[in-house]
Amino acid sequence: MRIGITTFYYKVYNYGANLQAYALCRVLEKMGYEAEQLCFNTSDGFPEYELPFPRNVIIGIKVFIAQIILTARHFKYFILHKQRLRAVERFLNKRVPHSKRIYKLSNIAESQAEYDMFITGSDVVWSPVTNSPIFFLRFLNIETPKLAYAPSLGTDKLSDEEKLRFHKDLESFIDISIREKSVVPLVARVSGRDVKHCVDSTLLLDEDEWNFVCGKRIVDTPYVFCYFLGNNEAAKNLAIEYAEKYDLTLVNIPYYWESYSKFTDFGDVKLSAVSAADFLSLIKYAHCVFTDSFHACVFSEIFRTQFFAVNRGRDDRLSVRLIDFLTETGSIDHYCVGDEKLNLEYIDCIKNIDFNIVHGRLVKLKEPSMEYLKRNIETVEQLLKMSK
Repeated sequence: MRIGITTFYYKVYNYGANLQAYALCRVLEKMGYEAEQLCFNTSDGFPEYELPFPRNVIIGIKVFIAQIILTARHFKYFILHKQRLRAVERFLNKRVPHSKRIYKLSNIAESQAEYDMFITGSDVVWSPVTNSPIFFLRFLNIETPKLAYAPSLGTDKLSDEEKLRFHKDLESFIDISIREKSVVPLVARVSGRDVKHCVDSTLLLDEDEWNFVCGKRIVDTPYVFCYFLGNNEAAKNLAIEYAEKYDLTLVNIPYYWESYSKFTDFGDVKLSAVSAADFLSLIKYAHCVFTDSFHACVFSEIFRTQFFAVNRGRDDRLSVRLIDFLTETGSIDHYCVGDEKLNLEYIDCIKNIDFNIVHGRLVKLKEPSMEYLKRNIETVEQLLKMSK
């Protein structure tokens, strides 16, 4: 049986997204199924990108001019950004099964001829802000089996309009699961369905499997690894202070180009050509990790690396992901938010994470998630056999 997956994969340069896309394909392959990611422009069909003429043309011209100016001013960072993109693309092309065809919203319904069923998830594919018709699998015919595996909403609140839209979108799914446990009751009420809790797909693979994917050690000296996607400057300063106190090299992946700012360009070692495999290596061999990334926390726990998680600033709408995950694994003390926790005195006094306890909890979380996938796919498989 062939399974098509819609998630953040094609032309997506976020390491967590890359690795969750790999993980679900790998899990399904180990179950004996042929699964691949559908290649499509992830912004295709998003309402905020659908601008009327001539406004869309005017904005397009302005963006083009701004990119030329930005390239001229920061040519060095333009080159570094391109190096990163190439490293990411190499990993995706080598490691992640994907469709040969690159779809658009206008023709992605034709993919039904290639696959027996479709899965959407995990990652923040069900954001009510973007409301993607592709991630909600609206392009499928009513008879095509579709399954939700651990999609995240990126929030625990929905407006009345969003609730109505979710109710309609979820009617035709054969089964529904959500990644954040605290959001399950909300989606259950909105959909009127029995909604399950499943973990992010990266957690379905064990440490040995990720060791196989992990790249070689990059930094020889003991180091602190920083990976920030937001602009929480207090967190950056705390990481610098920690590295100086304990005489550790500070390694950073600056968030170049599209989100370029002086905030991100710091550290003793600043890396650019980093693939998802290198990202794993930087976490695995670090003395500790400072991050606002959900997946950086996930892999810190998988590789048993101490870490300190922060939010992305006062208006961080994605913090529900971190709070849920760290609460479930018993690491919530390492979520350093607020003046009373975002300081050296606090992180020096909290206990190290006991990863034996954490891994025991991860195993218990993984079991029902694997069963959810297995049960639903086998049901579809049996129905397909009966229909032939």
